[in-house]
Amino acid sequence: MHKCRDGALHKYAVQVILENNSINIPGGLALEYIPLGKEFSFLGIRSDATIQYNGEDVHFEIVVTNDLHESKIDKYIDNKIKSIAIYLDTKKFATASEDIIRQEILVNTKNKKRIYWPFVQNDTPENNTPLSRNKIETVKPPVIIEANEDKSTVWIIGGLLVFLTFLGVKSRGSKWKNRCKWPPAAGVS
Repeated sequence: MHKCRDGALHKYAVQVILENNSINIPGGLALEYIPLGKEFSFLGIRSDATIQYNGEDVHFEIVVTNDLHESKIDKYIDNKIKSIAIYLDTKKFATASEDIIRQEILVNTKNKKRIYWPFVQNDTPENNTPLSRNKIETVKPPVIIEANEDKSTVWIIGGLLVFLTFLGVKSRGSKWKNRCKWPPAAGVS
C-alpha cells in the first residue's frame, strides 16, 4: 500500500486515542482513561499512544503495514507492561469516513489483541493469552467496502485534473487551442 496513506491512518489512530477517554479492548473491557501522550519511550522501545487506566499506564501499538517486532513484544511481556495492538487495514479504510475509522479504533475489539494484560476472570482463554513470542499474530478484520459519505476528495482531485489539463493545453499554442473548442474549427482534424 502507499506509505503516505499508511502513515496518515497510523497518525489518525493515535490522534483518535489521545482525543478520547474511552476504548473497548478484547474481553469485554471498556477502559475509561486519561490520555497521556504519543511516542512514549521506555526500556528502549516507544509505544504509539499511552493512556492511564486505573492509575496504570497502558500502551497502544498501531499496526498498519509492518507487524510488531518480536523484541518489542518480549519487552512488553517480560516487564508485564499493559499493552494492546490495534490492527488497521488501509484497504478497508481507503474510502471510509472519519466516523467509521473512529468506531473501528474505539469500539471494535475484533481488530485488537492484547500484547500483555494480566489475567481477567471469566474471560475466554484466547483473550487471556498474550501475543505469541514465536509467531506474531496478525488480526485482519474482514474487508468491508463502505460508501464514501464525503465526496469532497473526489471533487478536489477531479477539479485539479481539469485545471492541469487546461494548463497543458493552454501552453501548446494556438493549433492545440483550436482542437479543444467545440465544435472543432474548420480544417483542424
